[in-house]
Amino acid sequence: MNGTTHPEGTSGRRRGRGAGALTPNGTAIRAIRTTQGISLRDLAERTGIDKGNLSRLERGQTRASQRTIELIARALDVPPHDLVRPADIPGEEPLLDPRDIPAPTSEEGALFHYTPEEAAHWTPYTPRQLRAMARTLAIPHHQTAQGRITLTGHNIRTISHTTNIPPATTP
Repeated sequence: MNGTTHPEGTSGRRRGRGAGALTPNGTAIRAIRTTQGISLRDLAERTGIDKGNLSRLERGQTRASQRTIELIARALDVPPHDLVRPADIPGEEPLLDPRDIPAPTSEEGALFHYTPEEAAHWTPYTPRQLRAMARTLAIPHHQTAQGRITLTGHNIRTISHTTNIPPATTP
């Protein structure tokens, strides 16, 4: 030992990295948080997790420890398995690997529901812009009772037609 002290349970390794790290479902975390009217700052205060780290988790830019997922789940009053990708839940397989998402220009992609993050690969807009335009009804989209916004391949083709920018055939 070199005399360096680390917060309890961290043993000097960066949190959220390594074999025990989980892949959070950032879209689910953000959707639950916003549906409940909780700001990112409020969630940071409730969990004791840095606001920047929470933002990176929601955007899918980092992984999380089981402890982090549990803290967020407790703050949002949901089960922890609602906040991770199915591949991280023992005994469950992911519904779709990102490589298996059909292009909106394909026959199977026409009715496939894409998240704004996925749809942004085929449109000239960012996920944030797509959500804002959906909220103002400026683009065709679908919205669940929980407020989750999705776009079908048909919606993406319509958006591309109105902007005169054809959707890419691959993300």
